[in-house]
Amino acid sequence: MATFKKARTKFERDQMKRMTAVGEVGSRYARIWMRSDLPGEVGVTVRPKGSTKIKKEYPLLVSDTSTDLTQTIRIDGLEPRTKYRYEVRRVAGDKLIGKGRFETYPFDEDDTPDKVSVALMSCHQPFNDDNEYSSRRARLLTLLPQVLKDHDVKFILLAGDQIYSDVPADRSLFYRHYTEMWKYPAGESILDWGSTGVRAAYQERYRIFWARKEVQNFYANYPCYPILDDHEIVDDWGAKEVHATNKFRQIRQGAREAYFDYQGSRVTKRKKNLPPSFHYSFGYGNIGIFVLDLRSQRKAGPKGQLFSAAQLNDFETFLKSNERKNVLLIMASVPVVHLPEWLSDVGASMAGHAIDFPDHWSYKKNRPDRDRFLRLIYRHQVANPRQKVILVSGDVHIGCAFKIAWKGPRKQPVLYQFTSSAISNRMKKVQTEISKSPLKLTKEMELSGGLKADTRLLAPIKDGENPFGGLNVGLIDIQNMGDESDVTLRLVGYEEKAESQYTYADFFVSETL
Repeated sequence: MATFKKARTKFERDQMKRMTAVGEVGSRYARIWMRSDLPGEVGVTVRPKGSTKIKKEYPLLVSDTSTDLTQTIRIDGLEPRTKYRYEVRRVAGDKLIGKGRFETYPFDEDDTPDKVSVALMSCHQPFNDDNEYSSRRARLLTLLPQVLKDHDVKFILLAGDQIYSDVPADRSLFYRHYTEMWKYPAGESILDWGSTGVRAAYQERYRIFWARKEVQNFYANYPCYPILDDHEIVDDWGAKEVHATNKFRQIRQGAREAYFDYQGSRVTKRKKNLPPSFHYSFGYGNIGIFVLDLRSQRKAGPKGQLFSAAQLNDFETFLKSNERKNVLLIMASVPVVHLPEWLSDVGASMAGHAIDFPDHWSYKKNRPDRDRFLRLIYRHQVANPRQKVILVSGDVHIGCAFKIAWKGPRKQPVLYQFTSSAISNRMKKVQTEISKSPLKLTKEMELSGGLKADTRLLAPIKDGENPFGGLNVGLIDIQNMGDESDVTLRLVGYEEKAESQYTYADFFVSETL
């Protein structure tokens, strides 16, 4: 950890000190992540739920200050579809670091439960413009434990932006007036600090944004699968050519290291060097999941790139190896279908990067990668027509669901997209209404080579809204029916006037696929 001294402000006063989280889980193993406030030996205890005698104990030394005293341990030798409780304590003083629970996964496809619920969320920014923690912004987070329990959620997909480096505006790591108070010898701007100083600054950002119990609760009790998005580095990361210059080289390195310390290490084994991309895949019974990394190797400019050829090859391999699954969930932090192409292009030419037009897949310089990605999915769907394929995403501060119907002379497959955003980054109503309007203009998509698709917002059930602009968490309910599965998409929010309950009323998006 960096030792430079900073002037304290109210924004930094409340920080997480100790925490645990459930990471990747399999049928016979689980990864437990922890952060300690002091170096030293810790003990990890795991036992089946309801048992006081049968337990496994694991000693672990937490000593690497460069990782901000974060550590992950893999627990092996567990039984499939079994509920466990765990506890992490520092040996010195028997201090509790954290505790929680998890359930191991099915042994194979045939062992999949009849019903599986998956949660989807993104965009955690609970601070008002005056830098105060907002209970109104955190309202859905306080209701989240009941939502997850009521729907027996098996795991959570975190589609990016679990911290913001650049919001609130006058506490941005890129606001010189703020960073000059840090008294860092390398300079007043974070651009001058080097990767070690940048990493420490972003690590503190995690401690600030994850300080509250309502955040720590879901991390401790459910397997959470993250991916990097722009605000975990800086707004629109990779969509601006300057991000590829030496000016931002240390930012890229330090921010990605901090991401791995706090998020990536929960699902990927730590090695000497960071991987060039954080994409990965996993499975739950007859459900296959691929997580795209749209930030680590993104490039702007005439030859724009959303992801590397290596990542696309890994995705193609994933599709081939998961043909037997009933359902595929493909997580991309930014929705593939959102703004119409003409709007992204005109908006980028008029507003540049003042608005996020160049960040979207539909922007002209991003379309070659979009088309390659979607053509792989289309060919896979034609070869595997019984399989449900759903794109899941966050980022845009709107909850919505799209139907992408491929066009052709014979019966063609249908692709779906489900977006949940934001969990706590609340926008003003006028902003949400402006953001919702262009989605209704997205009606058709044509890929290079002539492949076409009709793109439409799914019809909501009863009086629901699609798109929905309030705070929301997504639920993907999968009902297994033998060789096929029914899937229901649902956005969960809350009534402003209700004190203690969540509801689906008025913003319930659900359609059986």
